[in-house]
Amino acid sequence: MSPAAMSPDVTPKLAAALDAAHTLEVAALLILAGLGLTATLLLLRTGMTRMVRRFDDAAESRPGWRSFAIGALNALGLLLLAVALGSHPQTKPLGVLFFAAWVVIAAFGLTAETARIGRCFLRLAGREVNDASATVVGGLILTGSLLLPFLGWAALAGFLVRATGTGVFGLFTRPTRGTP
Repeated sequence: MSPAAMSPDVTPKLAAALDAAHTLEVAALLILAGLGLTATLLLLRTGMTRMVRRFDDAAESRPGWRSFAIGALNALGLLLLAVALGSHPQTKPLGVLFFAAWVVIAAFGLTAETARIGRCFLRLAGREVNDASATVVGGLILTGSLLLPFLGWAALAGFLVRATGTGVFGLFTRPTRGTP
């Protein structure tokens, strides 16, 4: 059946149904991405306990504005270097290396910051707090922010900048003596 043969009432209804289906597909994709991120952060927390403890110490010992400021400077610098070097064929591998360095720093910082947010919400709810549950709750909060267009995405971008700062501080934080 060609679109011209359809009655005029069917076409807007079909377009609305397709728009709704597209919105649900995007929401499902964002939920899967958020759950994958949460699983990755939980895997980092359980697999690299001593290293993540350093980043946790860095997140807990410094104010959030300082982590945000250092993260903004470092994320901007690393990403600009990655883009500038990646735009030329001869220096593309170096650009990829700078981008990978930012991703690793941000991932470890995000592990600590996600658990920090999860701990706050678990304490607020009066629940028992441990590192794994705090990471899962924080990851679910990040997943929920993915579903809020523009406002949630801006908050997530700011959170990622802060996580980059926590990652940078974690690289230069000495582990505590009681860490196994």
